[in-house]
Amino acid sequence: MAQITITIDVPDTATVAVEAPEPQAPEGGSSTLEDRVHDYWEFITDNGRKLFGAMAKLEVESGEFTFDEVAEHLGEPLEAIQAYNRNAGRGASVWKRDTGSDAPIYAIAQGLQPGRRRARMFRLPDGVAEIVVRLD
Repeated sequence: MAQITITIDVPDTATVAVEAPEPQAPEGGSSTLEDRVHDYWEFITDNGRKLFGAMAKLEVESGEFTFDEVAEHLGEPLEAIQAYNRNAGRGASVWKRDTGSDAPIYAIAQGLQPGRRRARMFRLPDGVAEIVVRLD
């Protein structure tokens, strides 16, 4: 977290009070993965929830998934899925800036899908898909 210094000149007879917010648990602190995923789920956009919800369902059903499979599952064009993923990355940056911790829901690139050029496989972090399916 960034630190700033503020200097205020006040008369000797003045009283100054400073209030600060309660500190949040640091990353890897006492909050559970389920708590972090729930908080992030509430933070992300509707399209982010749509994207990660579909990814989670596909992962629970069959393991790794491609963006083409996510698009087919949602009945949306691949370009929309790619846009949702880009926007989710922007949201993750805001989450990191505001909380100091990495976003708990994101797609992890794996190898290429066998027999298909340029079809990258993805998965969610360990334990996240099952939590997201319950939240969705």
